[in-house]
Amino acid sequence: MDSNKGIMVVAEFEKGKIKDITAEIISKAYDLSKELSQEVSAVAVGYNGSEELSGLGQFGCKKVYYVDDKAV
Repeated sequence: MDSNKGIMVVAEFEKGKIKDITAEIISKAYDLSKELSQEVSAVAVGYNGSEELSGLGQFGCKKVYYVDDKAV
């Protein structure tokens, strides 16, 4: 995959839990990614969410970019 292509989804989570809408959007992005031959990635900013975010792969997300910061 060209490093300048792909589908990026903003992963929303609150109090350590992924919001339902994030899984829904990643699933739809995955469907689109098959048509476009692209990978799905997610970006998230928060605190203590890495374990929860690791489950995004089951919805078709290949990579998660996460900023873990208590100040957020």
